[in-house]
Amino acid sequence: MTLRKPWLLMEIKASEARSVWCGNGGAGAGGYPRWVILCRYGEYQGYERDDSFPPFSTPDAKTEAASVFSSGGHHVLVSLCLDAPPASSRVCFDFFPRIGGGRGASLAVVAAHGDSVLVRLSYQGEGYRYGDDGVLDYFVYNAGSAAADPPRPPSLSLLPAYVTTDADEEESETWRPRHDLDERTTGLLRRGEDDMVVVDLAVMEEGDELEEAELLVLRSGEWTVTRAPVVHFDGRAEKLPSWITDMAVPVGERRMCWADLYRGIILCDVDDVFDQNPQLRFVPLPPEALTDESNDDDDDYDDHTRKYVIAERSVCVTGGGAALKFIDVIPRCCCGRPGPTYCGHSTGAFIIKTWILRVDDGSGDMAWTMDAMVDASELWSSHAYAGLPHAIPEHPIVSIDDPHLISFMVDERESEGRYCRIKETWMILFDTRSKTLLSAISCSHGRNFLPSKVSSYFTSSNGSCSNGGAMSEPAVIIDKAPTHDAIIGDSVRISCESSGAKHFRVSGSVASPDEIFAALEEIPELSRHDLLRAYSMLCHDNGRRFKSLLGLPMSLRKTWLLMEIQTCEDCAVCCGCMTDLQNA
Repeated sequence: MTLRKPWLLMEIKASEARSVWCGNGGAGAGGYPRWVILCRYGEYQGYERDDSFPPFSTPDAKTEAASVFSSGGHHVLVSLCLDAPPASSRVCFDFFPRIGGGRGASLAVVAAHGDSVLVRLSYQGEGYRYGDDGVLDYFVYNAGSAAADPPRPPSLSLLPAYVTTDADEEESETWRPRHDLDERTTGLLRRGEDDMVVVDLAVMEEGDELEEAELLVLRSGEWTVTRAPVVHFDGRAEKLPSWITDMAVPVGERRMCWADLYRGIILCDVDDVFDQNPQLRFVPLPPEALTDESNDDDDDYDDHTRKYVIAERSVCVTGGGAALKFIDVIPRCCCGRPGPTYCGHSTGAFIIKTWILRVDDGSGDMAWTMDAMVDASELWSSHAYAGLPHAIPEHPIVSIDDPHLISFMVDERESEGRYCRIKETWMILFDTRSKTLLSAISCSHGRNFLPSKVSSYFTSSNGSCSNGGAMSEPAVIIDKAPTHDAIIGDSVRISCESSGAKHFRVSGSVASPDEIFAALEEIPELSRHDLLRAYSMLCHDNGRRFKSLLGLPMSLRKTWLLMEIQTCEDCAVCCGCMTDLQNA
């Protein structure tokens, strides 16, 4: 009886919040997604291959840029094959005259921002001999003109080469190696319609300490080199750790971010670079994400371990460029202890944790805030996940627009004697707020991707496009050929190419209020106020959250509940309207 009055007042407040919620999840009409997941490796349309290879992608004719010349005199054509996430999109290219049966050229996506994509074309120059360095050309593909009125074809521009001269070869007029812009260290910034900046970061360390960095900057057709000190974001004078750059991320129109997925991020305001007063700010990762490996500076640094962690971590820009999101997928034991385990009850078990960093809040107080936690049991118990592998998701990519939508790659493996091979790879799109699997599709285009909004410029609304693949009605695509199958509540329809469609409905009993209350009382150190909030949330749910709660070790239940409560209170549709949809 003592809890009924505060619970009733809480319910009244939640009901009033839901009644005034009037969001519209739909978007305007159009055929292009708001954002895409670009494969880092381009597809050469001139490659000669037999029927054993998959067919070429079919680029959209509207995305073809006007032909330009390479530095070697070749005609270069670039176009896009665009698909809605979680499917990957591809940059397609061709050039004439072709060399070596089409095997002498390759293209890589270096960076992307707004309406532009920076690509690197490498090919065999005239007189090429085995062992010679190939030719490197950098181009910027720009789709901004496609959104003009009237629309015009996209453009392709050859960037001027940056030429370096080694001090020992200073007198040699022929020795001019070109700077290789690495996709891990190079970023692209579009600043308005006419301004574009390319920035490459090279850190310089004294022993094991990060002190300063060198910035190679292209603006207005000219390359410049600037050195800048690296300081702690809050002005502290403490020493900064050693650094390895894993990825470059543009943030809004002013900032570049570089991430070391063990240590933290470095932020650069490019306006400071142009004012000849650059300063790079270091922001460490959330304390919980600073693993033992990240603090280990001994000589036995294991490259393999680093790659293992990188596959399960990422930093992405989201919220329209106003925030950074850090995603960490952590293996766990059945007892809740983090880290890889050989426990038979924990095969493939994991926890997804995400933090958000507001960059443009004006306060100058940059701190990571955890905004989601998803346990493997929540994903695997989803009816939409049936038939997909119970494996640790890798290579997370966050939607540029919606910080709660994250794409992952999941491998289905099978044993071959003493070895294990990847049988099939899936790309999934998951909503960490509603804990909903929106889509899944078989993937065969590599494992290296980056997000881009270039697709949104192929509409007549100046870069504001329809939701295309934003999945206003969540779809599960479990087929090598994209087929859109509806999920409504607990109903799942899965299409299988080999055996035809399989339709089924899964229903489960919903826990009683007494069972929910009893389970909450068992959670250590859960305050009365939080118990009531959790009780209200779980009673409105269709049983999915309660089932997820019981699947967690006791040590994780309080943290998970508080995260779910915050998510529900931040989005009234999650705790009210979504329940109605699921029970329809």
